[in-house]
This record gives sequence, C-alpha cells and structure tokens, in this order.
Amino acid sequence: MGNYAYLGIGILLGIAVSIYIYMSREEKIEQEIAINKKIFSTKLLDTALEKAVEKMKTLINERNKELSEEEKNEIIFDCFEHQKNNMKNKNKANENC
Repeated sequence: MGNYAYLGIGILLGIAVSIYIYMSREEKIEQEIAINKKIFSTKLLDTALEKAVEKMKTLINERNKELSEEEKNEIIFDCFEHQKNNMKNKNKANENC
C-alpha cells in the first residue's frame, strides 16, 4: 500500500470520527431539551405555544415577510392569555356541574 492508501484510510477515519462526535452532540442536546421540557413545561404552555406557532406561520404566509419581534411576542402572549382563559372557564364549568 502506498501513501495514498494511508491518506484515504485517514480521511475515512476522520470523517467517521467527526460524524460520531456530531451525532453524540445532537443526542446530548435532544436529551437536554427533553429534561428542560419535563421541568419547565406545562400543558397550558405547550398548547399556547403550538397555537402561537400556527398563528405565526399563517401570518408569515399571508404577508410573505418575517414578523418583527414585537409582533411575535404579542402573538405569543395573546395565545397564552386566550389559553389561560379557556382553562379557567373549563374549570368553572366543571365546578358548576
């Protein structure tokens, strides 16, 4: 085997190691996200954020431009307040039964 064979093997091993490191880093990030979601997330927050994301997508598609930070924050807080009011009304309805 010549020097080129060793060069090729070295390149392949370098690529394999870099892919392994990248994948392990992605797995660590996914695990950290899952842990943070378990600690900080609630059902109310999850549904409010899902609705806010859907609303943002439709507004972006309608306007064909990115939304400003203020518009995004307004949508998120509006969806959260709406969801919060829905949960309160739902709890009141259950108490009345």
